[in-house]
Formats: sequence, C-alpha cells, structure tokens
Amino acid sequence: VVGIQNGGTGAITASDARTNIGAVGMTTTTVTLSASGWSDNTQTVSVGGVTADNTVIISPVPSSYSSYGESGVRCTAQAADTLTFACDATPSSNLSVKAVVLA
Repeated sequence: VVGIQNGGTGAITASDARTNIGAVGMTTTTVTLSASGWSDNTQTVSVGGVTADNTVIISPVPSSYSSYGESGVRCTAQAADTLTFACDATPSSNLSVKAVVLA
C-alpha cells in the first residue's frame, strides 16, 4: 500500500482507493418524459440516487434530440429521487433522456 502522500491511494481495494482520493461514484439511467405526463409545461420523474445537492448531467438520447430541443425541454429542479423538467411547448411524443448522477 502506497500512501497518498507518496503518490498512492493508501488502499488495497479499488473501492477504498476511490474513497481515499475523493473520487465520485456515478450512475447512469434513462428516463422517459411521456407526452401525456406534462402538466402546465412541467413533468417530474423518478430517478434513484438523485439528491437536492448532487450533480446531475442531463442529455436527450439521439432519437429524442430534435424534439427535445424544438420543445425547449430542460431540467429545472432536483430533489430526493426526482428530477423536474419544463418545456416551452409540449412535445407530441415521448422523449428519452439520459441522467448521469454523480454521488
């Protein structure tokens, strides 16, 4: 085991190494924004692992990219296990969105 002060991780296992050097965990999931799920141009979806404070990276999947952009969809809020999206115009079809949650 090489200590952090000597350029190592100070750990034997990969998990302990990540903890020791402050590396973040990451999960990726695909969520569906249903065409019928919009109310007053907002929609909240369940996404496990989301907190009010962690970093979440959002991107539409390629097949939803055009509709996502044309409808002005964006993620506007996050809370425990949820993400809230808003749109300028209600999409006419379901949209698939990738959410990368950094822990």
